[in-house]
Amino acid sequence: MKLLHTSDWHLGRTLHGADLTAAQEHFFEFLLATVKTEKIDLVLISGDIYDRAVPPVESVNLLESILSKLTQLCYVVITAGNHDSLTRLGFAWNQFGPRLQIIARDEQIGRPIIVKDRSCKQPLWLFGLPYLDPDTWRYRLAAPWDASSQAPLVTIDLASPDLTTSTVNSSRLSSKVEDQVSILPSSQTEEPHELDTTADDLLPSLPRNPQGVMSGALKRIRNWIQANYQTAAKPTVIVMAHAFVTGGEVSDSERDITVGGVATIPSQLFLDYGFTPEAAADFHRQCDHEAYFALGHLHRPQTVAGKDNLKYSGSPLPFSFSEAGYEKTITVVELDAGQIKTKDLVVPPWRRLVRLKGSIDEVIAQAQDPQIAQSFAEITITDNARPEALYARLRAAFPYLLVYVHQPTNPVSLPGPEKISLKEADIAQVIADFLEQVGGDKPSEQELQVVNEIVEEVRLNRESA
Repeated sequence: MKLLHTSDWHLGRTLHGADLTAAQEHFFEFLLATVKTEKIDLVLISGDIYDRAVPPVESVNLLESILSKLTQLCYVVITAGNHDSLTRLGFAWNQFGPRLQIIARDEQIGRPIIVKDRSCKQPLWLFGLPYLDPDTWRYRLAAPWDASSQAPLVTIDLASPDLTTSTVNSSRLSSKVEDQVSILPSSQTEEPHELDTTADDLLPSLPRNPQGVMSGALKRIRNWIQANYQTAAKPTVIVMAHAFVTGGEVSDSERDITVGGVATIPSQLFLDYGFTPEAAADFHRQCDHEAYFALGHLHRPQTVAGKDNLKYSGSPLPFSFSEAGYEKTITVVELDAGQIKTKDLVVPPWRRLVRLKGSIDEVIAQAQDPQIAQSFAEITITDNARPEALYARLRAAFPYLLVYVHQPTNPVSLPGPEKISLKEADIAQVIADFLEQVGGDKPSEQELQVVNEIVEEVRLNRESA
């Protein structure tokens, strides 16, 4: 069985104003080709399909197009991220039938998608966790939950030769958008929600931070595993989650999800399913299984805490210049005889990002390399004096320049204010001194001539008034 782990598509996002639609389409071509060549059975998308809760129509159409093509080739499982709205994701739920599963509702957390491989020997238990906003989820996940009475969300049999006729048991969402909204957590809808704190204070609740609500969600998962585990058919467990795990390396493009003064979740919390170390050891002895945590939210591909099975696929596109020089990847996860093997495939860049720094001459010289010249560029110019026509010269050399800044290597420090008599001062000389202090060099003869002409014109206008 082969799965493909990806996340953080952020459809609708721009890069310093540059439209990334063509880059997204370029990635989708690579994704479809990979699904075919690698013979992928399931694509897992761990949150942040969209960049904002109300995406532009173009982004919705783009998602509909890729899901239509993907679901002809394999099954697709999506968990909602902190940027997503389920009323926008839910449009596709009924359109693509059981080939598409979207996980974001309270009643889905803790219940797996069961996938039977072609040998029918070792099932996959796939649990999905959306982004868990503490203010929304700390009461829901603290409520009593009986794992023994919870059926799987869906059972998929990969032995079926045709996706359209695969044996799938699933309860579907209502096709009405208003019905979808009514069963979603409030933070997943577009309307702001005022919590009734008077009523909530009477309810059991988890700590108001990401670790607290994640512990509650993982407790459901471990309880379901304990209630349904059978040694004869030892499962492989995959948990999809959209969260900031301690030890993960951030870029400049993730949105801050700090709540209650806490942003991150300890990596060991995932590995132990929220148990204490002692209880976790007993759990793993009784319910021995291999596990993989398919994470989303951080945009750099990485494993966390040195654990190969605790992994961020990263975003398929760079969304800030802090990601310049980093390869973007998707992760292929292969399950074979109870073993989990992963490999990263590099996403071919549509347009690279470069960060350049140096004097104007040094920077422009680098444009002789066509690959650099055709990249999205962030440029820092270090000349002490601001070069003439700086933007025009840079834009001519780098047509995809997005950010530029003048940052002198030895900036001129301005002296403190000096009291002078304007009646006695040579105004042209005052202006010339100012230009030298700010620009770092004395004005040229041509510049001084312009200053003198302006000063003389102002003097004549005053005398004739």
